[in-house]
Amino acid sequence: YRHSDVGALLFAVSCGDIVNYPSKIAMPWMADVGDAVGTADHRALRDSVRTLLDSNVVPVRVMADHCHEMGIGFHAMFRMGIIGDIPPGELWNPHSGFVRRHPELRMLDKDGTPIEKASYAYPEVREFMVSMVSELCEAYDVDGVNLGLIRGPHFVGYEDIVVEDFKKQYGIDPRELDENDDRAQQHRASYLNELLRCVRKRLDEIGGKQGGKIELS
Repeated sequence: YRHSDVGALLFAVSCGDIVNYPSKIAMPWMADVGDAVGTADHRALRDSVRTLLDSNVVPVRVMADHCHEMGIGFHAMFRMGIIGDIPPGELWNPHSGFVRRHPELRMLDKDGTPIEKASYAYPEVREFMVSMVSELCEAYDVDGVNLGLIRGPHFVGYEDIVVEDFKKQYGIDPRELDENDDRAQQHRASYLNELLRCVRKRLDEIGGKQGGKIELS
């Protein structure tokens, strides 16, 4: 991309709470992938990431530095779906992952069935994602953050907090409505809007300390 019209490189740094950089908050990429799990490609990816990080070669840092040397921006993308124990669980999500530690923060289907995925209706889930974004932006020279909302929706279901909030606003139970009802759609979106506001505020704080503005997309 040197001498091209490419303005920025978008690089995925996380799959929910699983990351490919050293983290005190999230889990190592494919940490639980044993030799009996996944394909040869999965195991090669696991071993490659481990070898790089054990040698203090962090892909995020190396790629950001190289992009900047070429005059190209570097944006970190976070996949928003924080997945729990879904087969094959050992492949993507360590058993000590966020959803395993906090099953009370899972999404619920309309009939109350738990979904193995964290719900952004809970402040704790939004705070967790903000903390991941903060950790990365404070440690590496990134020009922007992309919240990959197209990777793994939906993000809000029929959790108790959602039902109660909806009743307070509209006076009816959202489980009685079609999930595509405009009111239901807007209500679910309100939790994601709050997440974006929190991330934007945090990026402004970090950018202010670093002397620049970190983009959000």
